[in-house]
Amino acid sequence: VSCALVANDAGGNARDAVKHHPAVCTLPISTEALGHALGKDRVAVVALGHDDVTKAMGLSARAVLWSDRAAFQGGNHG
Repeated sequence: VSCALVANDAGGNARDAVKHHPAVCTLPISTEALGHALGKDRVAVVALGHDDVTKAMGLSARAVLWSDRAAFQGGNHG
């Protein structure tokens, strides 16, 4: 998990589940609003993996290009 998003009215158990994670953001929306955004009834916590975060930020194409470039340059020096 790269990032955990917590609804502002999430209960103690939900908050405890992610309290030690280094990248936790409390959102300015309720569990009902977060759930609605995700097509569910209520959602207290959303955990995003690395791929989810890079896609959401529009970085996936850049990451692929950078890895291709690094491999290309590595081949020239070997």
